[in-house]
Amino acid sequence: MPTRRPATRDRATLPVSGTALLLIDVINDLDFDGADGLIAAAEPMAARLAALKRRATRQGIPSIYVNDNFGQWRSDFRQIVAHCTSARSPGRRVSQALVPTAPDYFVLKPKHSGFFDTTLDSMLKDLRIRRVVLTGVAGNICVLFTANDAYMRGLQVYVPSDCIASNTPEDNDHALRQICTVLKGVTVPSPALTFRAARRAARRQGTRRRARVAEHPGRLRRRLGARSVRAASSAGTRSAPGCRGAARTRPRRARRDGPPGARSGTGPASRDTARRCGRQADGGRNAPVCSSSSCPDL
Repeated sequence: MPTRRPATRDRATLPVSGTALLLIDVINDLDFDGADGLIAAAEPMAARLAALKRRATRQGIPSIYVNDNFGQWRSDFRQIVAHCTSARSPGRRVSQALVPTAPDYFVLKPKHSGFFDTTLDSMLKDLRIRRVVLTGVAGNICVLFTANDAYMRGLQVYVPSDCIASNTPEDNDHALRQICTVLKGVTVPSPALTFRAARRAARRQGTRRRARVAEHPGRLRRRLGARSVRAASSAGTRSAPGCRGAARTRPRRARRDGPPGARSGTGPASRDTARRCGRQADGGRNAPVCSSSSCPDL
């Protein structure tokens, strides 16, 4: 009786913050008996996974290679990559499609699960990861074991259904079904898995910048440029031309001498002086302090 394929969601959107992409055993020589079926499934899977990894990297999501050390305790990850991508490796096409880049992390594991006797748990805590996207080979062994340990640690598990490979399609479907039903995981095809940046953080950063510009326009003028300062402070209060500051106000003092009308601020001389110093004659009520040499306040 044919097995029923596991149900998957149509689409899933993950926040960039708190998400990590785990590539499990993709750097692999696949040199063992009965590996032909796994190689045939892993090669097209590697192309889809490489596309997913590029999208995740552009969004700033960390990629973590969780890889078997093949019993070579004295080797490092660079030696493993060199060995698995060499011409004599049966799984070289998979490894060559997924060669790690400079920003990527890696963890060497001795057993099936990426958490067993490794630093993966500490790394995820240090990166403040709350959800993991699990990919790689074999889906029914190392990917499933790692998903089980991630679930027991309270992490949300996501598995792109076309980015894991097993020896047979039945084994792959069984692994996806276990992840969905037992581990409460989410399985979607990789094109339907999207990443969303934190809008709240972007808005908060923009608000802080506008507040700093409004508070210290002179200090940030050199760093942000005069045009940015003017644009950011366009909604704020500006000083009147030729005055020391619009916020500093004091009642206008009446002159004890001078032409008629200058004492009350309504005569021709007073209006003419106000026009020269850039102020409107307001009758002497709450006029800003002026720095002009012809101002009657000085």
